[in-house]
Amino acid sequence: MMFKKSLLICLILINLNIGLAFCDNTKDNILILYQSNQSTDFSLNKTYKLYKLLSNFKNDIQSKDISDYSQGEISNYEYIFIFFETETLSINKYILDDIYLSKKDIFWIGPNINHLINEHKLENIDYNGFKKNFLSVYYKENNYKIPSSSNFTIITSDKSDIICNLYDGKYSYPYILKLNNLHFVSSFNLSTQLYFVLSDYLNDFFNANINTYILPFSITNSNDYIIKTYVTADIISSGNYSFIDKIFSSLYSLILIIVISFTFMLLGFNVLSVSNLFKKR
Repeated sequence: MMFKKSLLICLILINLNIGLAFCDNTKDNILILYQSNQSTDFSLNKTYKLYKLLSNFKNDIQSKDISDYSQGEISNYEYIFIFFETETLSINKYILDDIYLSKKDIFWIGPNINHLINEHKLENIDYNGFKKNFLSVYYKENNYKIPSSSNFTIITSDKSDIICNLYDGKYSYPYILKLNNLHFVSSFNLSTQLYFVLSDYLNDFFNANINTYILPFSITNSNDYIIKTYVTADIISSGNYSFIDKIFSSLYSLILIIVISFTFMLLGFNVLSVSNLFKKR
């Protein structure tokens, strides 16, 4: 009887641990829905640059053309990035509906957010079209010069948190804006300062605690002295573990549980043997 009970407990623990080891590990963390690009060299695309940037924070990333999106697909992911490089006449209605209803963190980067605003008559966001000729970007109490030729999609909202502002010499407009679960970035710009701002914001959002970035450049403020420098290609992230690391960790736990279970089973046998010995005497 003692053997059967011990064996049953051991089997339950093994099944439980296997379930924990493999539960949700096949689920991808990030989905990038991007606008198709005519460039034949994908490594030169901005989508690829965004993919590489996000890979600093998460290992599980899937990307697909936004026109191929299927209804309800974003429910399979924790974070959704919508990325457009140019203005389009229409967007897959399924993705607009799913974004509107979703409680997941949605990052909309670039133009065409007016389609979402118009489709669902969003009252807390005003679409202001495109604007360029900005002089600087203001982020975390620092002011950085930026190329004036860059083009930005502008939206405003009285209900939002302004993470970062663009300044044209007279007025300020949001570069990164957060409204509930929607994070809006007015442009994915590869210029040094703007790329740094977005990278730093994502690092804070994912709570990645990255000690070194793959960002081989220096950031200067309006007085042209260096305030941040990243010159290494090494990524050291606490708390982000690969799928293989998780598997080995789970297997270690499984082996430990088996050892403990059989130890208790052997102790049960010993106690039973001693008890029978006293009964015979």
